[in-house]
Amino acid sequence: MMDVKVPRGGPILDNGIDPQQWLDRHADFLYRYALRKVGREDLAEDLVQETLLAAWRGRERFAGRAKERSWLTAILKRKVIDWLRRTIRERKNSASDVDRRIDGLFTRSGKWRTSPKRWSSDTPESDTDRSEFWGVLHGCTDKLPARLREVFVLWHLD
Repeated sequence: MMDVKVPRGGPILDNGIDPQQWLDRHADFLYRYALRKVGREDLAEDLVQETLLAAWRGRERFAGRAKERSWLTAILKRKVIDWLRRTIRERKNSASDVDRRIDGLFTRSGKWRTSPKRWSSDTPESDTDRSEFWGVLHGCTDKLPARLREVFVLWHLD
């Protein structure tokens, strides 16, 4: 399944946890949980590995008030949330350049600044204009929810 390494440690800790058993007892559960949340096998493996490493580092602070699996799952949830925040932040930064370019093609009321009809001419730039149009159109439709995007494409483009 996955190749996760747990650092070698000493005996069972005073708080009753045995880090040597985490992989056998909890790795499959944690992996399935992460895979459901992020949808990518490689990322799920990385998140589980980061979870086990964070748990290893914080093993002395585990008070034993919760079950070991619950504790590890809580750590994994935080790792998933951190990954989601990072991903959203990166998308916002990269999308802002595209958004500015797209926004520059429209007036404040949402009308085209230059009519798409004028984009199709028999000049050498026409291929560039067409690819720019499709880039803008795809940029706009990518912002729609999946079902609405499908309806729009089927109604207006197909």
